[in-house]
Formats: sequence, structure tokens, C-alpha cells
Amino acid sequence: MTTMRLKPQIFMYRFYPTRESRTRHIIEITRLRRNSVLTVEFELNGRQFLALNGGPFFKHSEAASIQVHCETQEEIDRLWGAITTNGGEESTCGWCKDSFGVSWQITPRILASKIYNADNSVADKAWSAMMSMRKIIIAGL
Repeated sequence: MTTMRLKPQIFMYRFYPTRESRTRHIIEITRLRRNSVLTVEFELNGRQFLALNGGPFFKHSEAASIQVHCETQEEIDRLWGAITTNGGEESTCGWCKDSFGVSWQITPRILASKIYNADNSVADKAWSAMMSMRKIIIAGL
């Protein structure tokens, strides 16, 4: 197995340590190349994930994203930088895409308590601030 086939998995390990991962290869002749990666199971920040090679038929879209709740601005900055550099791209409201086209939501935990606040003035201020940002800046909420 080449490193090229596991680039998304290696990419994620750069900013989340993992304890275990398993890779399954295609054994039978299918629409995908023999011995290419079919699935990769991995753990990010204590959560289990399974990534499936959808081949050229199933593309990534914003309909499925990985949401990461951050405690600090430093954590937001670190993850945002890891995702958007080397071919990734910024979007709005804390959304970005990595170089593989996977959508991420990098949001501070405090955001939900502000935009769903019972005090409409607090909620409106936080919502307006979030809508004007690309990477969320906690101090600006």
C-alpha cells in the first residue's frame, strides 16, 4: 500500500492523534482498482469514523461535514490552518474544505450559547458577527 492511497488519513493524523486505525483493501474485482483502499477506520479525538472509498461516483459535498467544537481561539487557529493550507479553502461561518474536498465546521463551543441565547440582542449580535466571518474569531462574537 502506498502513502498516496492513505493521504486523507495521514492528513487527519497531523492535527488529531489517534490510537488505532484499520484499512481494508478491495480483494475482489469491482469498479474500483484491485488492492486499492475500500475503507479506513480511524479515531479522531476519541470518536470512531469509517471512511469509504466512493470512487468517482460519489463526490464530497457540504451535505456531510465534520464538525469540531473548539474551546479556545488557539485551537480554532491551529485546526483552521491545518485544513486550509496546502490546497484547502476557506468558506464562511466557520466552514472550510480540506485538500480532499471534505467540508469541516470549526466552531467554538461558546457560539451555540450565544446564537441561541434567550436575549435576542445577544443572539442577533452573535449571528451577525458569525455571518460576516470566515474563520470564527471568538472575541468578535
